[in-house]
Amino acid sequence: MTRRDLLLVMSGLVGASLRPRAQEYPLGMFVGTPDGPQELAVYAERSPLGRIKPLAVSLDDVQNVAGEVRVICNLPNWQLRSVFLSTKRIFSDDGAERRTLPTKLRRLTVTAVFAQVVDSADPARWRKRLEDVGASADNPAYVFVTMENDGQVRDFVVGVDLASALAR
Repeated sequence: MTRRDLLLVMSGLVGASLRPRAQEYPLGMFVGTPDGPQELAVYAERSPLGRIKPLAVSLDDVQNVAGEVRVICNLPNWQLRSVFLSTKRIFSDDGAERRTLPTKLRRLTVTAVFAQVVDSADPARWRKRLEDVGASADNPAYVFVTMENDGQVRDFVVGVDLASALAR
């Protein structure tokens, strides 16, 4: 082996160790909060008639967000389909108001996607959206992040801290 070959091999080894590794994200659905990412534990499924019903846990376990709504979706084989806003009424009334939310998407890895609700960054537009769906202290607002896998649909639920949203 010549000196040149040795230098090439060594530079390749050193270069490989200095290259940053790809960012790894934990599996699951996470929402950004001031305390860091929090896992979304509450999701709903749709009945054959389209009714949305929460599964397994109570709505008291929903993670509330005070400011911008930002979510990391890292569920292999699941695709983000939509993001919409509604209220607690959606679980008991098929006619409950809902609004599709404009969302910025950025692919982080092959399986992970970052989604940011555009209107939640603008206090005036966010207040208008909350008023449109009839959000109130008795009828709290929720952002639903709809994921789909081979025909199965899950709506992950993010609570909106109404007092903070209206105070901004």
